[in-house]
Amino acid sequence: MIENGSYPLRARGIEILQVSLGYKCNMACKYCHVQGGPLRKELMERDTVDAVLNVLVESGIQTLDLTGGAPEINPHFRYILEHTKGTGRHVIVRSNLTIFYEDGMEDLPELP
Repeated sequence: MIENGSYPLRARGIEILQVSLGYKCNMACKYCHVQGGPLRKELMERDTVDAVLNVLVESGIQTLDLTGGAPEINPHFRYILEHTKGTGRHVIVRSNLTIFYEDGMEDLPELP
């Protein structure tokens, strides 16, 4: 017990797994808190993506929150969506929405 009679904060569980898929982005915003942009090369690799998916399934966490740069630029983005479909997990994609106008990305709004 702490001096004033209250107890320290303790987590009851993890509800959201937030994952940055890399710093590469189709935009270069001066205010970007991760300094993402088209010249950045850092992208999460497949073995790490698989580890994230394993944690998601084994932990019982119900929400996967994908961020980046532009998470859709990661070559494993569609793989992640495919492997989370049907698991009952909620997936959030923190998109800048301009990615939908990039070549090869036009179908993104239709993906599950």
